[in-house]
Amino acid sequence: MDLVSVLMSVYSESVSELEESVSSILNQTYSSIEFIIVVDNPQNIKAIDYLRKCQDFDKRVKIFINKNNRGLVYSLNKGIKLCTGKYIARMDADDVALKYRIEKELGYLKKNNLALVSSNYLIIDQNGTQIGQSSFPQGKNKIKKLLRKENCMGHPTWLVKKVVFDKLGGYRDIDTCEDYDFLIRMSINRFDFDNIKEPLIRYRFNVDSISRKKKYRQKIISQILAKNYRLNKVTDVRLLNLYLKSNEYKSDLNIQKELNDLKNIFLSSKRIYRMKYLYRILRLKIKKYNRINSLIRNGLC
Repeated sequence: MDLVSVLMSVYSESVSELEESVSSILNQTYSSIEFIIVVDNPQNIKAIDYLRKCQDFDKRVKIFINKNNRGLVYSLNKGIKLCTGKYIARMDADDVALKYRIEKELGYLKKNNLALVSSNYLIIDQNGTQIGQSSFPQGKNKIKKLLRKENCMGHPTWLVKKVVFDKLGGYRDIDTCEDYDFLIRMSINRFDFDNIKEPLIRYRFNVDSISRKKKYRQKIISQILAKNYRLNKVTDVRLLNLYLKSNEYKSDLNIQKELNDLKNIFLSSKRIYRMKYLYRILRLKIKKYNRINSLIRNGLC
């Protein structure tokens, strides 16, 4: 059996969340795994104590602790270098994998000669109650077409050939969108990927998560990545990070927030008042589109 390295980064997750997540991996129907866990918060003592007990109990578990908080991209890239498996399965520390997740993903990847496979997921709240389900597209060509607009593959469900990470140099330092950037670079380098229609993890929706707090930032960055991809270009990380420190970015962030507020007002207002909000929404969309085009045209992103 081919060895699959399961890669997890831990930050502020509780012991109870980790217990569910870790046990869901250790009890997979596919048992030829190593479990690489990078702790990005050395102050999370309770989590570290629990994970060390897991390591003592099951030799497939390998714990690595950062000396200080270095962020998700650093922790994932560190973990990738430590992985010895032919395949790498991503796993978030507060999600729960269904017991046949790895078996089904690996089988689908091999059968369809893919470099990466992901799946849909069940959405659960903090108490573990199901509140929804994702609906990602299926089919290599359909996914690559939709990637020209947005990310459409759930990062916590990925199973990837390790050679792909090695060839592309792992994740790049693109805040909140490292997964979307990775998929774009895979596509440009002609790697194939697909989604499995069946949900294979229980994804925990957390309103206080870092990605939720950075949703406007994430939206802007993803639009820049998408625009460059449509031009068959990979976004320049250095230029992107310079832009994110600029006054232009602050202005674009305010536009994005205003646009979101207007959309919420539009949806909650009576029909007779909607036209005036629709006009303002369209005007802001055009303004934002022109600003992103200008940034890329002038070589600023």
